Amino acid sequence: MVRKRKPAVDASVGLTEQQVRARILLLGISVLLLVLLLGAWLVVRARLPAASSADHTPFFSQPAVVSLRIPGDSAEDLLELARKTAESIVTQFPDSAAAYCVQANYHYMLSDTAEAEANWRRAAELDPTLDEGLYGVALVAFEDGRFDDAIELCLQLRTLSPGNPKVPLLLADAYLNNGQPEQAILVLQQHIAQERASVQALELLGRAHLNADEPEKAAAVFRKALEFAPQSKEILYGLGQAYGRMGQADKSREYMERFRTRSQQVAAENAAAAQEFEDRAHAAHIAAQVLFDTAMVYKAQGDLDAAIRHAVQAHFLEPHVDAWLLELQRLLQRQGRLLDAADVGREWVQRHPDDVDQWLVLGGLYAELDMADQAVEAFQKAIALAPEDPRCKRAKSVLRSLQP
Repeated sequence: MVRKRKPAVDASVGLTEQQVRARILLLGISVLLLVLLLGAWLVVRARLPAASSADHTPFFSQPAVVSLRIPGDSAEDLLELARKTAESIVTQFPDSAAAYCVQANYHYMLSDTAEAEANWRRAAELDPTLDEGLYGVALVAFEDGRFDDAIELCLQLRTLSPGNPKVPLLLADAYLNNGQPEQAILVLQQHIAQERASVQALELLGRAHLNADEPEKAAAVFRKALEFAPQSKEILYGLGQAYGRMGQADKSREYMERFRTRSQQVAAENAAAAQEFEDRAHAAHIAAQVLFDTAMVYKAQGDLDAAIRHAVQAHFLEPHVDAWLLELQRLLQRQGRLLDAADVGREWVQRHPDDVDQWLVLGGLYAELDMADQAVEAFQKAIALAPEDPRCKRAKSVLRSLQP
């Protein structure tokens, strides 16, 4: 027997007009109360900015983050961690040129240049526009004494990545070692003219002028370099050589004596460092670099959770590396974890209290979090450090909107 289904009942059927009006009135009162409660909550939230972080555990103290610390394992354990991490990222992303660069850098840090070159070549094959792979191949060619190959690769890199400051330095060094000082001079002069001068660039340029039998120009360049690096034995030696070729024997003896004294100091420092050298510290550096490089691959692949985990582990192994701390902050910010990103920024300004950029970043993060007191503090720090900075002038207008 099939049971007949009862029709749906209209709840309004049978109600009097007065009852309908009463129900509508009750519904209106309920909505009004809800709106009033929501408004009151928003007012309280705005007046109590610190409430949003009252129960917040600082990022580096969070249990999930603390658990990422690498225990005090041996050098062998850390190198094994580095090896597994490098191999794993290639296995996981076999079509990623950046993943092969991670493995190449790992082998290069272990002085296994053959494996490093093979992985860099594979990276260049997978992505010909990625300059890191081609640069690695050029670097190995230079170290192997294949200067013609290094020059050819560096010339390709100049077209591929004209803004890479490492390329002209390697190219100039290859020209110098290949007996082409005039070419090295042209490369270095162009490099320095683009306001990318460095002690290394000046030292190379001085050597190039010496090799081109231009001692006066060499001495001028070395003197400029000495202003930035007065303890550089390479520059002292270059000046001694330049003055000797210019026939200024007294100055040549002076700088050669300073060179010998500095060389003895460096030798003593190296001997002391060798005695204090710990295999674990070196292994920790290799593991940390591999972990951070791996984090960047995960970032490129869109896996921010994995990127953050690996960046945190790298930071724990080598907490003094500033660049990794800033990248970790950017990763957290990109994931929307603004309060955690602010925690990392706090860690940064403890190390660099005069960093205007980071105080402005912190002010922006706290403002987004409706943490007015903290935002005001950060912006005021930035303004005090650089009152004429256009960004700080804009921050003043933000301050006016945050302050009661």
